[in-house]
Amino acid sequence: MVAEEFDRIMALPGVLAAQVVNNRVRIVVRATYRYQGMLYDLGDWQMDISPDETYFEATNLRSGLQDSWSNGTYPAYRLTGGLFCFGDRNQVLYEHLVKGQYLEAVALAVECMNSVNPEDEYKVPDAFKRLPEEVMS
Repeated sequence: MVAEEFDRIMALPGVLAAQVVNNRVRIVVRATYRYQGMLYDLGDWQMDISPDETYFEATNLRSGLQDSWSNGTYPAYRLTGGLFCFGDRNQVLYEHLVKGQYLEAVALAVECMNSVNPEDEYKVPDAFKRLPEEVMS
């Protein structure tokens, strides 16, 4: 069962790595977003989860932001300290973790990191670096 869940986590969009570090599962995600047929780089994120915690954070390892984009404005959902802002999804993440539904929590977090709120979508080309065509295939 654990092996199946690990395989499913590794199959989530953008998951680059998963390993155990200090009794916590560390997952690294390369987040991307497709807008108007182009793929954009939303950066690399690291999440650490543990069975004895009811929250986890995603920390920005590498930014996909354009140098010209002002820090701290949407669609860059990065809080002070480089943490990902899960917004109103924090409550759902908490509920999954309390129930021990780690796969569901990770899947939701990865979905959030690979998405943009509809009202911010038009800002994507100005905010994020576009990925080369060979990455898109």
